[in-house]
Amino acid sequence: MTKLKPRHEIASQIQDIKTIICEIQEGVVRYGFSTSTSSEHSSTSTSTITKDNMWRDPRLASLFVGDDEVVGIESPKYELISTLVDQNQSQRAVISVVGMVGIGKTTLAKKVYDSQEVVAHFNCKAWIIVSQSNKPEDLLQTLIKKLSGIYVLPDEGIESLIVKLRGCLCKKRYLIVFDDVWETDCWGSIRHALPKNSEGSRVIITTQKEQVAAFCTETSVDHVHEL
Repeated sequence: MTKLKPRHEIASQIQDIKTIICEIQEGVVRYGFSTSTSSEHSSTSTSTITKDNMWRDPRLASLFVGDDEVVGIESPKYELISTLVDQNQSQRAVISVVGMVGIGKTTLAKKVYDSQEVVAHFNCKAWIIVSQSNKPEDLLQTLIKKLSGIYVLPDEGIESLIVKLRGCLCKKRYLIVFDDVWETDCWGSIRHALPKNSEGSRVIITTQKEQVAAFCTETSVDHVHEL
């Protein structure tokens, strides 16, 4: 009898480890990470997995969370709204919302983005979901199409895209959200396309990585909001 309890505890710990491994494997599939065994899959199965991931992207679900399903974001929500619509700050400001996966960065940003105060305050706004495979050119093309409807050539260079987007935004009070930024290179290229006008424009970046948030904080009006 004295050995039963230790054996039971060991079995329980093993089960916990198996559960954690399953969760990690699900995360690998969900986010499209490559693994050492990926070479065993054919190109057809890889393509299928990629398509399935699009439908299982947890960020998509975060965009449609009802108010009655959200707990504990009222205070940061109104804090962010106040920052966005601050009439005393006319410079363009970048607000980085940083926190671990699943903590509610996308949900918080979307509630702020859709709030009546924010909708009424900005001339134009756009929400961009960033993936690890996105090139800056792809994001710029998407922004131009969403904000202006200007035709963009499929192979148009990044310099031309930057000029077009700056021309579209230079005299507007804009709000752009880049959801789930993974690398500093993404912002390093796109920032040049978002003019630092004096209209009170704002950029929100959500990220899991503190180094990305720090990199996006370039001036005294930029700041990091930690969840």
